[in-house]
Amino acid sequence: MLNLVQLQVLAAVARHGSVTGAAQELHYSQPSVSHHLSRLEAATGVRLLQR
Repeated sequence: MLNLVQLQVLAAVARHGSVTGAAQELHYSQPSVSHHLSRLEAATGVRLLQR
C-alpha cells in the first residue's frame, strides 16, 4: 500500500539526486530513507531508482 511518507521520500530523492540529500532534508537517517524507498518499490512492483 502506498503512503504519503514514501512519496515524500521519493520526491526528496528526486530533488537532491541522492539518498543522503533526501535524508538531510527530511531529517531522517539514510537507512530510513532506503527502507521507505524499498517499501515503495515493493508496493508498486517497479524499480524506482538506480542504486
